[in-house]
Amino acid sequence: RLAERRERRQVVQRNQDLGSKVETLVKQNLEALGFSVKRTGIGSDFEIEHDFTDGGEEVGIEVVGNDNESWLVEVKAASGPDLRVRMTKAQADRAAEKGPGFLLCVVPVKSEPAELELDEVRTNMRFVLDIGRRVKELSDDLNQITRHRDGVQLEIEHGLPRVRVFSSVWESEGICLGELPAKLQ
Repeated sequence: RLAERRERRQVVQRNQDLGSKVETLVKQNLEALGFSVKRTGIGSDFEIEHDFTDGGEEVGIEVVGNDNESWLVEVKAASGPDLRVRMTKAQADRAAEKGPGFLLCVVPVKSEPAELELDEVRTNMRFVLDIGRRVKELSDDLNQITRHRDGVQLEIEHGLPRVRVFSSVWESEGICLGELPAKLQ
C-alpha cells in the first residue's frame, strides 16, 4: 500500500511537471503569434487576446462570446498510449458557460518533460473551438448529479460513484444508541 501511494505521488508529480512545461511552451507559442496571454483561475489556464493589425493600424475582431475579443484556454498535455485528456467538472462548466469563448488546447507529448521543446509543442498543439458545445449536455448532467438532495449527494471519485451523506443528516436527525430499541419497534 505504501509503495502504491509512493508510485501514485510520483505519477502525479510527473504529470504536474509535464503540464507546467507544456503550459509555458503553449504560452510562448501564443505570444509569438501576437496574442496577449494572462493566467486565469479555476476553469481555464489562460485568457488570450489578440489585436490584429493591418499596416500598423489595429483592426478589431468581433468574437461570438461573452468576452468579445478574448478567449479562455484550457491547456492539456496528452501522453501515454491512448493520448486522452480529461476535463474537470469546473473546466466543463466553464467551457459550457463560455461557449465559443472557451478553447481546449491539447498538446500530444511523446518526449519527457525535460526534452520537450517549443517547436514540438507548436507543431503538435491543437485547439478544439467548439468544446463548450460538446460538453454542455454532460456539464448539465454533472450539475444534476452533484446537486445534493435531502442531505445526500452523488459524487464520482476515481471513476466510482459514491453517495455522500452530509453531517447535517446524522447530527440533527440521527438517534443515539439508547433510543435505538424504541425506534426499531
